[in-house]
Amino acid sequence: MKWNPFVTHNPYWVQNKKVTVGSRPPHSPPWQGGAREGCSFFVLHPSYLVMPALLLWGGVLSISADNGDWQQWTEASWTQNLGSGFDAGLRWEGRWEDDISKFAYYELEPMLTWRYSPRWDFALGYERDERIKPVEETAHVPSIAATLRIPRQPWKLIPTLDWRLSNRFRMEFMVPEDEMADWQPVYRNRTDWEARWRWGSRELIPFVFEEWFFDMDGGDFVQNRFGVGIGVPIVPHWVARVYWMRLDEKVGNRWEWHPVFGFQIQAQF
Repeated sequence: MKWNPFVTHNPYWVQNKKVTVGSRPPHSPPWQGGAREGCSFFVLHPSYLVMPALLLWGGVLSISADNGDWQQWTEASWTQNLGSGFDAGLRWEGRWEDDISKFAYYELEPMLTWRYSPRWDFALGYERDERIKPVEETAHVPSIAATLRIPRQPWKLIPTLDWRLSNRFRMEFMVPEDEMADWQPVYRNRTDWEARWRWGSRELIPFVFEEWFFDMDGGDFVQNRFGVGIGVPIVPHWVARVYWMRLDEKVGNRWEWHPVFGFQIQAQF
């Protein structure tokens, strides 16, 4: 069976089908788990209309900001299907800052995801953040998240292009190791648009994402990320992605933005 990078990203992208508990969707690889019974894939929900609005509204946060340094982010992630709709994952991300001259920060996050239905995923995670420069800091970040998805849709204008849209709601609690520092609850909302484009015998995966951060304690937006990129399947189960991102951070009472070049390598089994 020819490997399909979109099937491994979301094992429930099966059009006009209903599957039973513990079974795999038709045409899916044997390592993927099942969905819940009686899920209709193309019944639109009012929540879907909120996603484009969040994507556009979040970008407004980055209109006016001072220019900061260039950064480079590198991420490696691994996901293993456990069966019965559960996935285990591990993600590492490192950041080079100060115009990509110094390795300044990294984070490590194991996560457990429950694929409840074709539209909904739920996840629990724990993230360890460590800043090396300019000041050494360490924080522990437990999190809970839910992701709403629109199943794969063909684009009539370009028959070789299929796309999907998703929105992730994530609540995380940043707990510094410094006992004198206060813990910080942060709500994050991320919208992703991703497509599969068949170009001859090759497949490309263009994508766009927007994510904003809201400090629940301070009652203010503190960060916004907007990026565009493209992914390329390397070998079965492995995808490489590159992207450019505008990172906006609130520093004191002003906004500062950073151009970021990112690279990701993803493995899913």
